[in-house]
Amino acid sequence: MKKTVTIISAVLLFVICLSFCSCDLTSSRDKTVNPIDFGKKYVLNSDEYEDVYYVFNDDYTGYYEARYDKSSGDRVSGRADFVWREASDGAVYLFKVDTRYYDDHTAKGSIAVTAQPIYFSEDFFTYIKHNSSGAAIYRYIKEGSELDKLLND
Repeated sequence: MKKTVTIISAVLLFVICLSFCSCDLTSSRDKTVNPIDFGKKYVLNSDEYEDVYYVFNDDYTGYYEARYDKSSGDRVSGRADFVWREASDGAVYLFKVDTRYYDDHTAKGSIAVTAQPIYFSEDFFTYIKHNSSGAAIYRYIKEGSELDKLLND
């Protein structure tokens, strides 16, 4: 009898330990590997565009805002809201959910978020966009970061 109780107790203890091991005590936000600074502007590092940036929120949403004049003389002015997700390799992907155009918008076409995988660093994020004439590297610098201060001094 004593042996049976010991075996049953050991089995129950093992099952309880297994159930605790399968519990995930961290939130999904804690699982991301990217050093995203939520609520901060990530501004396009370019002399061609006056005001183009992304903002990421910790609830997996964000927005892209663009205000600039195209070489054709048309004005791009608006905002695209998106949700974002992190892939298993650490790349971040954006999925547009809404677009709003401001009163001074005159350009044809829509304001789009990038479809390319984004890779973050402490002070910036980057992606590569391939097209028929080659590839372009886009870098967005986190506003107020050390890199931002270095580039603007």
